[in-house]
Amino acid sequence: MLNQAFNDANRQTIHAVLELPGPARVAAAAPISIACDLEENEINRFDTFFDVAEMAISIFPNSGQNWLVISYHRRFRDRLGGFVAQLRALSPTSLAVAASQIIIMYVENVVFCPTYVSSLPAADRAAVERSFSETIHEKTTFALFPKFDFFTNPDRALVV
Repeated sequence: MLNQAFNDANRQTIHAVLELPGPARVAAAAPISIACDLEENEINRFDTFFDVAEMAISIFPNSGQNWLVISYHRRFRDRLGGFVAQLRALSPTSLAVAASQIIIMYVENVVFCPTYVSSLPAADRAAVERSFSETIHEKTTFALFPKFDFFTNPDRALVV
């Protein structure tokens, strides 16, 4: 039934489900509007009246796996479909980095496993906190943003 709901051609919503590597350390959910895709192609402009292509992002653990679910209206297929295809083409480690960047750059509702956060080096915790603060008012691109990975490396959040 779930496959039918996700694959019905008459549905107005397109869903993408991607598996993220590593143990459960973070959960996040929010409607977001990204500025650019992974290759810095513009998806949304925020300086004019523009039909903003929004998507719903959910990252959650389930049965020992981490899942990234992206949902968006099919009228935005041309603008968001390429971004989803870029995510699907990434290696598991690169997808973990991209998902971590999405969390910090765009998602407001985030919960980290307390033992994971307390085990991180102080510099990594400070970098995560600073990055959350810096993205509140600034538009940025994936290429210019620090690389984080909340999924594959148990000892670090900042990719060095």
